[in-house]
Amino acid sequence: MKKIIIVALIVICLLPTFVLAQSLGENLKGVAVNSGFSDQTDRNTVVDTVSNLLRIFFSLLGVIFLAIIVYAGFRWMTAGGNEEQIGEAKKLIKNSIIGLAIILASYSITWFITAALTYSMNR
Repeated sequence: MKKIIIVALIVICLLPTFVLAQSLGENLKGVAVNSGFSDQTDRNTVVDTVSNLLRIFFSLLGVIFLAIIVYAGFRWMTAGGNEEQIGEAKKLIKNSIIGLAIILASYSITWFITAALTYSMNR
């Protein structure tokens, strides 16, 4: 019974992938051309590559932040009234929020710099 449920869940999760099996790239190029935009997608500069790598890095940091928040919440909920464990969980949540603020600030600075570099390269 468990195997049937697992297979059903996998099929349900993959169903949107099967529905969108058609190549989206060609359809989107057609939309771009009909909208008056260029369909050139071969542009891959150093700034674009670094920007994509930084975006992936900051996304990973956001996932780590979420995991820490969930872990701290779990520790708080399972503390059973123990003030020491609750204090540790609160400290972990506070530190992770400070880390998130640092991540957001660094992402904003990085976005500003890459936007300025992209603008100066296109001029």
